[in-house]
Amino acid sequence: GGVPITLDAGIAIGLARAPELRAAEAEVGRVRGMPGVARSGALPQVTGTLDARRSETWRSTSVFGVDEATYGGTLSVSQSILSFGRLSHAIAAANADEAAAIADLAAARSDVRYQVEEAFLNLLLERARLVVARAGCDAAEALRRPAILREEAGYRTRLDVTRAAAERAT
Repeated sequence: GGVPITLDAGIAIGLARAPELRAAEAEVGRVRGMPGVARSGALPQVTGTLDARRSETWRSTSVFGVDEATYGGTLSVSQSILSFGRLSHAIAAANADEAAAIADLAAARSDVRYQVEEAFLNLLLERARLVVARAGCDAAEALRRPAILREEAGYRTRLDVTRAAAERAT
């Protein structure tokens, strides 16, 4: 044995330990941000560069060099005005992937719950069958003992004892 648990406790354990649920949850996490990534294509794209240079030059009239610094930068912004449906299709596909992953997670939860319930009910069925089998053995034994006593007393034949023993065996 072990410690008996309730159906609800078994379901909770199954949901907590099922690797297929961990995989489905990871997939939901993976696709959850994809619609935002797809929508980012509609946002302005900003790029920038910064350039800095420093140089020292020597003049023939001076003992000291002259420091010279040059700085430059570029900032560029681009905005897609028309994507010919690519953006809307990418967003729709990302939303569909997210919905599918959420539905797969719900299906995986239902499947785990079903498997635990099925195993629990099968256990109860087998326990009931065991009780019935034990009761049948007890009833057959109850018939066999008097048959033995009657045969020993000369009231029954060996055939009656054999039948009672066969009844117990089945």
